[in-house]
Amino acid sequence: MTFSELKRQARESLNQHFLYYVILFLPTLILQIATGTFYAMSENNINYSYPDYTVNWSVTILAWAASLLLTGVMFVLIDHGRHLRNYEQPVSRSFTIFNRGDYFIGTIGLSVLMFIYTFLWSLLLLIPGIIKALSYSQAYYIYRDHLDQGTKISLNQAITESRQMMVGHKWEYFFLNLSFLGWYIACIFVLPAIWVMPYAQQTLANYYVVLSAPAKDDQQDDLMTIAK
Repeated sequence: MTFSELKRQARESLNQHFLYYVILFLPTLILQIATGTFYAMSENNINYSYPDYTVNWSVTILAWAASLLLTGVMFVLIDHGRHLRNYEQPVSRSFTIFNRGDYFIGTIGLSVLMFIYTFLWSLLLLIPGIIKALSYSQAYYIYRDHLDQGTKISLNQAITESRQMMVGHKWEYFFLNLSFLGWYIACIFVLPAIWVMPYAQQTLANYYVVLSAPAKDDQQDDLMTIAK
């Protein structure tokens, strides 16, 4: 399966269930917009009588909350990629990360650990930090898969399995993400972010579905083809 195929599948899902995706991503998008607004206030010294530290903490908390929500939404998108869910109840699924304590605690724990590990590698040089971030990128989904299968693993084990999974796939994952840069730039002028964000995230979810599928070596080799 090539990147073009992953994207085609994502577009088909989005076009067939557009309203579902809009509602599913809306809370995350609102938090991201709020984060950007508070950040702009901080950068331009527009505090509206709020102390600077209040604005800075608001940016941090909102960004973290948006990241948590998006991780939970990605769990849902992975299930769609595996054809395990119907396209119903988008409001409750927007908050999937809070629907199960293990999801919430595990995601927070992994985010802290990965931040520490990536930061320490970044002290060497920027490139090692980027490489490690790519290596750890699937840890949330691996941890969640183990939870759903009743084989809970440690946070470090999830990171280790992500590193193993991404051997030979780090840069293709980087280029897959990079391929959406033009789409996000287009959001400024033409396309609505509420279409581009689900499109990009469903494609990344489809990528994980292929990469995590057992006994699919040939299929994983196909991912090495960077489609236009």
